[in-house]
Amino acid sequence: MEDVIVAAVLLFIAAGLLVISVFSFREKGFLLNNAYIYASPEERVKMDKKPYYRQSAWVFLCLSVSLLLTGTALLTGWERLYPLSSVLMVAAVVYAVVSAVRIEKNRKQDSSGT
Repeated sequence: MEDVIVAAVLLFIAAGLLVISVFSFREKGFLLNNAYIYASPEERVKMDKKPYYRQSAWVFLCLSVSLLLTGTALLTGWERLYPLSSVLMVAAVVYAVVSAVRIEKNRKQDSSGT
């Protein structure tokens, strides 16, 4: 019974993350990205938000699928889904770091080039 409750919570969170991901892919809604959140209001106006939306969308999609796999594994007992879920979590973190560095590098090149 406890596994069913935990799985239900994980699946509910996965659905929420999927909704956030879809909105981010469409570049709608609040931008849940540290670079945007910590930017000053003046920087936010000048900022090209497209790469940040794309980065957030992919990270939230990976996390959503990972939680979906974990919830499914809890409900079905398919333990082989846990490593796949872990790989997706690690991939989301690696992608977030690499893309943040790439976005910042491109931003600096664009600002120095003009």
